[in-house]
Amino acid sequence: MKRYYPTGGVAAGYPVEAVVSGNVYGGCRLSDVTNSTLVLVEGGNHSNVRIFGGNDISGTVNGTSNVIVDSLGEVKEIYGGGNGLYKYNSNGNITVSNYLGTADSILATVANPTRPYCANTDVKLRSGQCDGNVYGGGLAGDCGNTELTVRGD
Repeated sequence: MKRYYPTGGVAAGYPVEAVVSGNVYGGCRLSDVTNSTLVLVEGGNHSNVRIFGGNDISGTVNGTSNVIVDSLGEVKEIYGGGNGLYKYNSNGNITVSNYLGTADSILATVANPTRPYCANTDVKLRSGQCDGNVYGGGLAGDCGNTELTVRGD
C-alpha cells in the first residue's frame, strides 16, 4: 500500500503523523450521506478522540458506516454510528448537552430535528488500541444493522 504524506511530511526518514484533538466523523453535520462513509485510523496517538462513523447531530448515512482502527492507531472511544447526544426540542432547537445530560447552549435550529441514523455500521478494531468503549452503534444515534469485530493480527 502506497502512503501519501503532506509536503515536507517526511523528516529524517520518518513520516509525520496527523494529530487530531476533537471528535472525528465519517458523516456530515446536520445533513445526509447518500452512500457509505469510511474512517480509517492507521497510526498515531489520538487517545482523547472519539471516532464516529456516522453523522453529528442529525442526518442519515444511507449506505454502510465503516470504522477501521489498524496498525498502531490509538483512540479514546469508537462508535459505528453517529453522535445524537443532544436535547432535541419540538420547536426545532437542538441543545448541546454534556454526558450527564445538562444543557449547555442552543447549538442549532432546524426543522423537525431527528437523531442521526445509520442504515448499517461495520466497526473493525485490528491491531490498534481503544482506551475506552467500542460500540457497533451510535452515541444516542439510531442504527439499522451493526457489525463489530475486535481482533489482534
